[in-house]
Amino acid sequence: MKKAIFLAIVLGLVSWTDKTGADIICFNNGSIMEGIIIRDTDRVLEVEASLGARVTFAKSDIAYVEKWDEKRNRALKEEWLALKEERERARRAKAIFEAEQINKGLVKYKGEWVLKAQRDSLKREEYIRDILKRKIKRGEIIQPGRKGRTELARALLAKGNWYNRQSEHFIIYYEDIAQAKAVGAKAEYYYEKIAYDLGYAKEINWLDKCEVFIIPDEEKWQEYIQTFVKKFDHAGGFVPQTGEKEIYLRGISTAYLSVGFPHELTHLIFNDFAGGEDIPLWLNEGLAIYESGNIGYADAMLHDSIGEGEHIPIEELVKLKRYPRKEKTLELYYAQAQSVVGFLISQHGREKFSHFCKLLISGQPFESALNLTYSNKYSDLDQFERAWIRYVLK
Repeated sequence: MKKAIFLAIVLGLVSWTDKTGADIICFNNGSIMEGIIIRDTDRVLEVEASLGARVTFAKSDIAYVEKWDEKRNRALKEEWLALKEERERARRAKAIFEAEQINKGLVKYKGEWVLKAQRDSLKREEYIRDILKRKIKRGEIIQPGRKGRTELARALLAKGNWYNRQSEHFIIYYEDIAQAKAVGAKAEYYYEKIAYDLGYAKEINWLDKCEVFIIPDEEKWQEYIQTFVKKFDHAGGFVPQTGEKEIYLRGISTAYLSVGFPHELTHLIFNDFAGGEDIPLWLNEGLAIYESGNIGYADAMLHDSIGEGEHIPIEELVKLKRYPRKEKTLELYYAQAQSVVGFLISQHGREKFSHFCKLLISGQPFESALNLTYSNKYSDLDQFERAWIRYVLK
């Protein structure tokens, strides 16, 4: 899986609107988020959006804030805790029940526990019926020439009560129309922009439409996604690693989706660009965050970390093959990766950036690819790092 969007997606947050009350944060773009403000500085605002889940925003992105009193916020935390405990009890009860059914030799098919022979018979009957009658469930579009879907996509289409919106390159499956509009409004724009930034606009050719699944809330994310893919518990979105053009988004809020979608779409298009070859981790995440536009807080963090001499040296950044484990270091890693990508694109143009990416994907070390692409600019990594720091601090 590709690591999820910087800060918010890493934590997989969820918004709440409840009679108990919460602090209200209104953003410049008109979106609203509710939670408990736990840190408020001149530059950033840190918000707890559910029990233990936190997200940080740049103050420059916020229009105004309405705060509740401490008593109501405590009550909200208690409600979050009660809900978490209730879900855990339900999860344990479900696990016990399912284990009992499995011990009886049963399997689950479309919400019912049946014998394996019954399941196989039902599946054959359904397949034949669909072929003969050419009827399909609402929301499921069979595209001519489509190579296939992942098991997860097929399961979601069978399980959910989906509507769909289509454009030239996308089918968006949704249950909440506001969430679909947040993604669909700029889907084609991001498709063109990301390909353009990679110097890939003339080559990209998606004959099969990309299927985007918007899971509307936390409860259904648990029900739909974690049933199949446990490791995406805290993710806010992901794409398959097996080549299918699918995007799965956690419907935290419309504001969240508006940055989550371009982030995950970048991973898909970048994979297409790379032709299945490995993409350096910092480059993959850096471009995804850059394209999502979620960089206000990242810039503020970098400015502070460089001033304090705590940024990650470029030589170390580009060699990391796994995500840092510490949350603060992880945030800095994301921030710095997108900043380096932004520096290369803004200072030297997209054509050279595309060539640089191709060299890195082909296996060239960072310094070698840098010299081959920007030969007259940087004699070594130290000179490149100094130029990047000046760019950040200007």
